[in-house]
Amino acid sequence: MNVGVNYAWPCNHWSSFVGLEQGKPDPGYQWRESLPRNFAQLQRIGVSVVRIWLFANGAQYGNQPRLSERRLRRRPASSDYEFDPPEEISQAYLDRIHFLCDSADNTGLQLIPVLFDFGVFAGLDTAVLKQNTGGGRVNIAINDNARQKFLSGTLDKILDSFSAKQRSAILAFDAFNEPEWEVKHQSIREEELRFFLGECITHIDKNGFVSTVGHATASALCRLVTGKWPQVHYYPDPPGTLWAKVSQLRGIRLFDQRQTPPKHRARIKGAFLGEFGGTTWNPWPECERRDLYDNFAVYERLTTAAELGYNLALLWPDAGKKLLEQSVEQDSLKFEEISLKQIKAFTSGMPLSDLPSFLGEPFSKKS
Repeated sequence: MNVGVNYAWPCNHWSSFVGLEQGKPDPGYQWRESLPRNFAQLQRIGVSVVRIWLFANGAQYGNQPRLSERRLRRRPASSDYEFDPPEEISQAYLDRIHFLCDSADNTGLQLIPVLFDFGVFAGLDTAVLKQNTGGGRVNIAINDNARQKFLSGTLDKILDSFSAKQRSAILAFDAFNEPEWEVKHQSIREEELRFFLGECITHIDKNGFVSTVGHATASALCRLVTGKWPQVHYYPDPPGTLWAKVSQLRGIRLFDQRQTPPKHRARIKGAFLGEFGGTTWNPWPECERRDLYDNFAVYERLTTAAELGYNLALLWPDAGKKLLEQSVEQDSLKFEEISLKQIKAFTSGMPLSDLPSFLGEPFSKKS
């Protein structure tokens, strides 16, 4: 099984990594030095795929949304915002995306770029709106003119801009990360979301890329649009919680790809595991308590995913407080050393019996 990681926060600039608001300095200038270095380290421990955000919640995409003067609600909803996407994405955007592809190609990695993250459509209060922290951009999904402007002026321009070498560095193109949360937060109706995702996937497919959508749950994957390569995320509820008990009663587990799913869940067949966590507070039932300790959790979950027939699994960053408080200039990988070692052990075929002694060695000797 191939192993990947989610590279969500270069230089801790989650929502402003690739995007560049017009007239403002590049907020992520440091990543041109740190990203190739981090990609090289990932390749050395056996990682082959990096899933990475482009516009995230849209904070750096286009100009600031405006509250409509025609709104009737005191508390604004997402549809009360007017947002005009750029007529055409700027070369500054494209240069950053191309740099991602070149860095991946130079280190032997492949990318899964993620266009947007949930929150890009969300309604904002006035104070947040003035800070332009993302959200308020639902027009690109529900307004015909704005949607066509986005598809032709942004998405198509990105997809058409890659060289042959850069295209080969893109394993798949992810239209949206966990879009079902936009429906649950009432930012958009499900039928509107399904149509928008379908349009994005059509444009991705016609440009010769493999389309995917990063669904948070198997039920959302089977209910919404999937793209050519189904993708599911897996974060079991902590034991003892109400939702964990409900999931157990309903038999909600990580699907065994070796089996044939029931008809209503047919879309999950062939899916890859786009996100999973390495924390021990939400152990996998499938691991049968073998992942209760930090020294074994990542290794055991990778092993279990492989045994269940998945051909790709991508770890979510550890994102502990200490890691996120690192200086912007340092921008090291947002994974604990113990997680990186377990990835190295799995990708090198190390048996579990050798893991304890390996974890005690200096990382530099094995990385």
